[in-house]
Amino acid sequence: MLTGTQQPRPIPRFTRSHDEQRTPLAWAHDLGLVEGYNDPDRGKLLCPGENVERQRAATVLARAFTMGVLK
Repeated sequence: MLTGTQQPRPIPRFTRSHDEQRTPLAWAHDLGLVEGYNDPDRGKLLCPGENVERQRAATVLARAFTMGVLK
């Protein structure tokens, strides 16, 4: 849920050639751990400044264990 002046941002596209400049969010997105939100007008969005709901955090952790990112 967005509050105040926070606005969702389009999911950025990252290239593997800039690994040292990638953020943890970009890393998680590239691995498929986070997918963003569906917005009918603007497509998939990531909102890095917002709080994460418990079920979304659980989904990311479950994906990480399933994919072998976490053990």
